[in-house]
Amino acid sequence: MQPRLLGSVSEGYLGVFGIRPFGLPLKYELGPQDSVGNLLLWCGPRHFEPATLPLFHKLARKARVILDIGANTGFYSLVACAANPDCRVLAWEPVLHLCAKLRASIELNKFTARCERRQVALSDHNGRGSL
Repeated sequence: MQPRLLGSVSEGYLGVFGIRPFGLPLKYELGPQDSVGNLLLWCGPRHFEPATLPLFHKLARKARVILDIGANTGFYSLVACAANPDCRVLAWEPVLHLCAKLRASIELNKFTARCERRQVALSDHNGRGSL
């Protein structure tokens, strides 16, 4: 994401809108306090992590499995599913409202058969922690 753009977007719209990152048709449901969705709606997907997303898209087109760790609202999971109909995506997001948003995005785009979400945090240590 480009942090300098976050202050220039508006939260005046809530609801479903279509976007086409790399020509891929996706639906995104914008809810309150969704900085990712606001940036996608008002600035377009080209301005969302412009150094990372093109490389991710290129690699996702050839991958069999994608791990989206810390999936947030699920935009990378959506791009992976849209870019490669043969891949399987495993998405982890521990934050309750973000995991709910991830689930809704997967369902909205009909990727439930290929994208599995898990509401847990991942670490290199066993145990419990707080966010």
